[in-house]
Amino acid sequence: MTLPGRKTVVFIGVAAALGTTAAVWDWNWFRTPLENHLSERSGRAVRIGDLHLSFAGFDPTVRLRQVHIPNAPWARTTAGQPFAVASEVSFTFAWRSLIERRPVVSRLVLVDADVALERRADGLRNWRLRNPGDRGPGKFKFLRLEARHSKLRFVHEAAGLDVRTAANALPAEVPVDNGAPLTTRIDFDGTFRDVRFAGSATTSRVLTFLETGEPFSLRAAATSGKTRAEAEGQVTDLFKLTAVDASLRLAGPSLADLHGLLPHAWPDTAAYQATAHLSKAEGLWTFTDLQARVGRSDLAGEARYNASADRPFLDATLKSRTTHVTDLWPKAAPSAAPAAPAQRSRLDLRPFDGDVTVNVQTLHVPGLPPLSQVHAKAHLDDGLLDLTPVQARLAGGHAQGLLVLDARQQPPAARVELSWHNLRLEQLLPALPDGGEATGPVSGQVKLTSRGATWHDLVAHAAGQGSAQLKGGRLSAALDAKLALNGGKLLRAKVGGAADVPIHCARVDVVLRDGHGDVFPLLLDTAQTRIDGRGQVDLRGQRFDLLLTPAPKRTALLALHQSIQVTGSFDDARIALVKAEAIGSAGGCDTAPAVKASR
Repeated sequence: MTLPGRKTVVFIGVAAALGTTAAVWDWNWFRTPLENHLSERSGRAVRIGDLHLSFAGFDPTVRLRQVHIPNAPWARTTAGQPFAVASEVSFTFAWRSLIERRPVVSRLVLVDADVALERRADGLRNWRLRNPGDRGPGKFKFLRLEARHSKLRFVHEAAGLDVRTAANALPAEVPVDNGAPLTTRIDFDGTFRDVRFAGSATTSRVLTFLETGEPFSLRAAATSGKTRAEAEGQVTDLFKLTAVDASLRLAGPSLADLHGLLPHAWPDTAAYQATAHLSKAEGLWTFTDLQARVGRSDLAGEARYNASADRPFLDATLKSRTTHVTDLWPKAAPSAAPAAPAQRSRLDLRPFDGDVTVNVQTLHVPGLPPLSQVHAKAHLDDGLLDLTPVQARLAGGHAQGLLVLDARQQPPAARVELSWHNLRLEQLLPALPDGGEATGPVSGQVKLTSRGATWHDLVAHAAGQGSAQLKGGRLSAALDAKLALNGGKLLRAKVGGAADVPIHCARVDVVLRDGHGDVFPLLLDTAQTRIDGRGQVDLRGQRFDLLLTPAPKRTALLALHQSIQVTGSFDDARIALVKAEAIGSAGGCDTAPAVKASR
């Protein structure tokens, strides 16, 4: 048998001596001096019914019974209730931290306690008794907490937080796979940034806060309005979230309801629900089995957020079978007043970098036929967002483009390029009245730049140009007659079933300056009619005004010598016949316009 060494014997002897002394010594000799010292320093009548000291090895545990400490005289939110009333409070200190004068409470136990913590916006804290006016960093670290039949309220004015909790033992322990059993129920409610919340959690006996590396079990559910969040799993060191392994669920009527709980504004979406498994280790947050539904839209995939990198980095791969833009970003009603600049979501791309890839099988955009096989990849680097490429199948053709948004400068600058090839006109147009039909392949491109602090500002200040052309299409005879204002031809088309009219070419060009655009040329050239047009478009007001003047290629006795005016908003257009106005010829579809648009 190996005998213990001398150092071991000395350690055992010292520990035994401390334990024996602590057990037999009447530590209440120090109770009155402690009360007087704290009362004098804090200006409050501190009362302690019993004081006891014990040792586990060299770590001392101070146990106080029948504690009563009045609140700070400056307390506002918690005024009228004591700072602390407890049947028993015990503090276990890490011995080395006392030697180094950096006290660490490795374990705090509250029994039948009611504690109200208040921190004012100016830094005053009502729990500082020895130096109540100190606004500096904390002097103590609390690593673990065990609360038995106790209440705790915490008010942080600067953060807009006021939360109340009540901890009670469960009737029986609840086993947990790969974790400590659940023993305690914690009910909570309060406000955060003026938004109310409430919920409950069941946890294992001891909660870890800092630097322990010890997980505790958690099952929690919380509500705010009609939004509900749930979590179940293991959490390590609650204040720093050193490690997490939990399943999450979030559901609500709209993401806009999260505006008070999250730092950024969210759009007013359709009802949503989302689930995911979250794990965190060494600063890397990983979301797997991500499944979400917003209205009719679905989303799945995984994401990783590295908070420990030089700059936080988000990496995600997402896919969707069906996405409806109006579910995610519904358009405001036409009568609604535009949001004030302060209420609009500002472009803030500096907090993190990232790579996000999105694939959507079918994308529904208002005013367009469904897009299919949509692929987009976004790269964000120190405020520079590069969305390249964006590709999709649309109306039997193909579209591709890019978006570059530079938020490194103020206001941010944006560049958009989009081109499309061989889109079928008949799939792009809504159903036309009286069986009217127009067919043919449409190709074109748009190149825009802008600057603005919000998405609304970027649209309102867009500058650049766009064009679209069609060659080799056809018009129904009735539609060609209507556009030509040719009554005789329209009558023949309805009675005799005239053949379709070939389209030689169609063309529209738009030049934008600071959100306002000139439309010229606007040309439709068929075998029987040529229509020239011009107009203006206002992206800020989302309105347009177009003038079309038809010219039959053959003499037409019943043709009206007038122009067609089309005006209105992007949601609602009005058509009227006005006095004929000559419009300069734009040449053909392969030539530059001969005359600029003018009013």
